[in-house]
Amino acid sequence: MIWVWTILGALLISVVLAFGITYFIVRPRLARKVNAGAEVLSRELHGRPPLLSSAASCEGCTDPNRFGLRGVGAIALTERALVFVAGSTLDTVVIPRESVSEAGPVTSFEVLGKTVRRARPMLSVTWKDGKDFEQRIAFTVDDPMQWAAATPVNQT
Repeated sequence: MIWVWTILGALLISVVLAFGITYFIVRPRLARKVNAGAEVLSRELHGRPPLLSSAASCEGCTDPNRFGLRGVGAIALTERALVFVAGSTLDTVVIPRESVSEAGPVTSFEVLGKTVRRARPMLSVTWKDGKDFEQRIAFTVDDPMQWAAATPVNQT
């Protein structure tokens, strides 16, 4: 009988420890990354309020020069562009609205030979960069349908 109580005690300690680590270590780190991304985002927007903004996680980008974008940060949609700032590296991507060719929810995203799969839909945006190459990026946001509906698509 003592072994049962020992095992139950160990499980209880493990659960309490896991919640404690999540609440006191992981959560504040993520909040700092989102806040850092939001701070840089406000500088990128020059104080103008965005049409839509939230915390987001970049799941990947097909542009090999933008590997620093992966991770938690802040995303905003303005009259002119979709802007994302990674909280850990402070790297920024500015996607002009007129260059967006596709925006919509996806559950699978392939980037540089790796496939990212999520149970919940991600926001996928396809655009033409300054060199006329087609690039794709995926974000985990709260409501990808709202973001896809708010992001206009250029049909050219």
